[in-house]
Amino acid sequence: MLHDAIREKLNLVVDLDDPTFWAKTLQDCAIYFQKFMPMVLENLVIAQHRDSLQYVHLRNGAHQP
Repeated sequence: MLHDAIREKLNLVVDLDDPTFWAKTLQDCAIYFQKFMPMVLENLVIAQHRDSLQYVHLRNGAHQP
């Protein structure tokens, strides 16, 4: 899944004593987030809309258990 790929990508052991490596790691993370955050936010909007429709369906009496 995508979240496993993200966890693997961001689950790094960072040597804080090496500022060059630390800067490169931060830059890589920033690029990664810049690439995937729009997709994540769009998925959240879709899920919110779906949940809103489900709530309306349950509250207007159309749902029959």
